[in-house]
Amino acid sequence: MIGVRPAPSTPDGVRWPHVPPDDPSGHTVDGGMTAEALDVTLERRGPWTVLALAGALDFTTVGSLARRLDEVLAGAADRAPPPRLALRLADLAFCDSSGVNAIINVHKRLVAVGGRLVLVAPSRPVTRLLDITGLARCLTVTDTLPDGPPPGSRPEDEGG
Repeated sequence: MIGVRPAPSTPDGVRWPHVPPDDPSGHTVDGGMTAEALDVTLERRGPWTVLALAGALDFTTVGSLARRLDEVLAGAADRAPPPRLALRLADLAFCDSSGVNAIINVHKRLVAVGGRLVLVAPSRPVTRLLDITGLARCLTVTDTLPDGPPPGSRPEDEGG
């Protein structure tokens, strides 16, 4: 089931909690609710750049992913061959519409420069979200990278 977190309310009505995206304290939001952090790790696997996402991809954390994507895709239009980006989603526990929008935008950026995006091993909640939104039909979703073993596997797992 996709996790739903209610916004704290005030006497004036419902408001969105404000969390600074770079807050190292664990993102405490108004009303004492704690938002999960997003961990983004970078790995190179042959022709692929793999970003492994863990935690929650939501409006409080999407900025850190956007900055990392900007770093990875800087100068992508001038590269040959075009960039290949895999988002490893096995440890992504939660994704809201901000996260969905980020995935759509990176897909558009890659297509514009002849690149490719693959969503690898999405967690159960993310798989459900991709199905509900129709993105599973529009994007490449797979259990492994097209050119090899799943990102994050150790060399001894590969028989090497």
